[in-house]
Amino acid sequence: MDSIIYSDPFKIEQNFDHQYRITISDLHLELDHIKCNEEASIDECVILVKNIVKLPIKEAKLKIENSIDIRNGEKMDNCKTDSDKLAYECLKELYDYLTNNIFN
Repeated sequence: MDSIIYSDPFKIEQNFDHQYRITISDLHLELDHIKCNEEASIDECVILVKNIVKLPIKEAKLKIENSIDIRNGEKMDNCKTDSDKLAYECLKELYDYLTNNIFN
C-alpha cells in the first residue's frame, strides 16, 4: 500500500495552496508539486502541477538521509534564493519527517 505525505503550503495564490506531495511505494518514491483548492470538493481539490522526480526507494532514501535535494541532486545546505525559501523549508521538513518516521 502506498503512503502519501503532504508538505505545508509553500505558496498561496488565487485560492490554491501549492504543496509538495511524496508518494512512497515498495519500489519508488515520487515527489510532485500539487495545488489544492480548499473550496472544491474532495474529489476535485488536488491538481497535479508537475511530477518533479520518481526514484527507486533505495536511491531516494540514501539521498534524503544524506541531505541531497532529490529535485536537483545538490546538497541541501541553504536555499539559493529568497523566492524559493519557503518551498525549500517545506521540502526540508518533509525530509526530516521521512528520516525520523518512515526510513528508521
